[in-house]
Amino acid sequence: MQNYLPSKQFVKTILVTLLAAAVLVVVGKLLSNKSVWENKDSKSIVSSSENEDFFSKDTDGDGLYDWEEALWNTNPRVKDSDGDGIDDKTFVENKRKTIDADETYKENPDNETEVFAKQFFTTAAVLNQGGTFNQDTVDQFSSGINKSIVNFSLKDKYTLSSLKLSNISPDQYRQNISDLFNRLQKPEINELTILAYIMENPNDLDGLDELGNYLAFSDALIKGLLTMNVPNSNAGLHLSYVNNLDKISEIMRSALYIEEDPLRVVTYLSKYDEYSDRLLKDIESFKKYFNSNGII
Repeated sequence: MQNYLPSKQFVKTILVTLLAAAVLVVVGKLLSNKSVWENKDSKSIVSSSENEDFFSKDTDGDGLYDWEEALWNTNPRVKDSDGDGIDDKTFVENKRKTIDADETYKENPDNETEVFAKQFFTTAAVLNQGGTFNQDTVDQFSSGINKSIVNFSLKDKYTLSSLKLSNISPDQYRQNISDLFNRLQKPEINELTILAYIMENPNDLDGLDELGNYLAFSDALIKGLLTMNVPNSNAGLHLSYVNNLDKISEIMRSALYIEEDPLRVVTYLSKYDEYSDRLLKDIESFKKYFNSNGII
């Protein structure tokens, strides 16, 4: 792994690769009824309770995902797109009844690839029967997915109430942070290198061990930052730093499931640049905070 030295463009490159892999997964499911409709008892993959799940986004609340509406050419912001008195969900359900699908399929709501594949298969099959599944439909669908990825975000897990605010001096505060980092064993390999290796070698034990070490370090660091005394004057920055560390950790954790749930991994990795940039800005702000208090 030490030979892996990914550039800053790594995430963008790997995102394109993952998206292509995700498309292959979906196409594979479309070509195999068994893989799409058979019962699955897979374990819960990644919890989405704290995050905006764009694959299940329903802007107008009509029961159809926004990406589905792109395929059916209905308006994702209006429940009755053509104003005929029949809401879009009923319209689509009536169309779907023409498909003889195996209703014993049980979706795993935590595996977005499975849910997406089932819905996409059904919708594509119906539209294809009607001769309306053409390039324009695919383009509309792709545009909708791209917008959804851009709009995806990881929510802050912690609030000011999660911190131990006090009147601790900036100098002691800095010392406590330094002691925390010194106590923890920081991984020798950075997260981009780990991501690059796991994407190419998803089942390699060395890569999984390095990821485990990184996650253990990250979890311990976050716990330490939450349990230390924080000066009231720096509460906002401290909280921002903790939340951005947590988001990077969640992005890293998602890499474990590239084979089981590639679509979800794509969405997480698409936000790496954003949150890593925020983290770097937080670090610069810490330096300014300590300098302004006469601490070098």
